[in-house]
Amino acid sequence: MDAVAAFLAADLKERIFMKVPTELQQYFGKYVQILKSLYGLKQAARMWYLLISEYLKEIGFSPMTVDPTIFRHTESGVIIGVHVDDFMITGGDEVAIERVKEKLKGRFEMKDLGEAENILGIRIQRHNGKLMIDQSQFAKETVAEFLYDDSISDRNGPVWYGMTSIPYHTTC
Repeated sequence: MDAVAAFLAADLKERIFMKVPTELQQYFGKYVQILKSLYGLKQAARMWYLLISEYLKEIGFSPMTVDPTIFRHTESGVIIGVHVDDFMITGGDEVAIERVKEKLKGRFEMKDLGEAENILGIRIQRHNGKLMIDQSQFAKETVAEFLYDDSISDRNGPVWYGMTSIPYHTTC
């Protein structure tokens, strides 16, 4: 699931003022106080995390000690992994998972993205009751980023693409 406009959901605890664009100053004055979190504020991600964390605790979830962005519901066994505004929800009881999704949708504007197929560069595949994960696409993109060319087969060392000789003398 994805939280729509997540960073705009939290109330600000600090007093922060913003300069109003010149063309709007006749309506609002020169400065306005920001009451809600905004994208671009340094504390926006933290404010969102505190808000979602508090709500998940209210509905019976507890953060894991080793990773406070993973929450577990002790009664239903539903587990939620939170990465910024994306949620990976899993568990053995599909009815319990749907209840959690409905609670989240009731409190925040959420978009259900269906079964996870790719998250954080990890491909997720399901086949015959088995779950397989890999990072093959991430590996391909990383190799492409560093200009590795499969057609060059005469490489025998860590030399940059297209380099024919090392431009300095090395002795050991």
